[in-house]
Amino acid sequence: MTQNNKVGVRKNINVWRVSKIMMVSIVPIFLLGLFWYQAYAQSSVRHPDAYVKESAVSDIPSQKKTTMFEIHIASNGAMFLQGARVISITSDGMHVITEWDSGDFTWGVQTNFFTKFTTSKGEKMTSESIHVGDVLTVSGKLIKGGSSPIIAADFVRE
Repeated sequence: MTQNNKVGVRKNINVWRVSKIMMVSIVPIFLLGLFWYQAYAQSSVRHPDAYVKESAVSDIPSQKKTTMFEIHIASNGAMFLQGARVISITSDGMHVITEWDSGDFTWGVQTNFFTKFTTSKGEKMTSESIHVGDVLTVSGKLIKGGSSPIIAADFVRE
């Protein structure tokens, strides 16, 4: 083997050793970061009001209790409605409304055999337990837009 070949082989071995050391060093850091991210994401989902102090809530003057309204529509059509009030019940679902000071949105909610119904405490219930006037949280897929959008519900929570 010539001197040039020996140098080339040594360089390749050194590059391989350095690459292995870098991989062994970087992978645990990446996994630790991923673990921290997951832990933070899960804790913020479980405790959305974790940063609100009890005293801050009690300092708010007593007012008529209002329902929290949320409408989320993802680019893939995933839907989330919170604080939707039932205005009518149909054979294949219901119509709900979300009202703000200056406007409202009416939604059709289609349910089927696979739709899961739960109480606010997470207990199972049936669609027959829902009545006009109930306030619901609905998640599913937007299947029709326009002035009367329709949601194919995956979950309905009272």
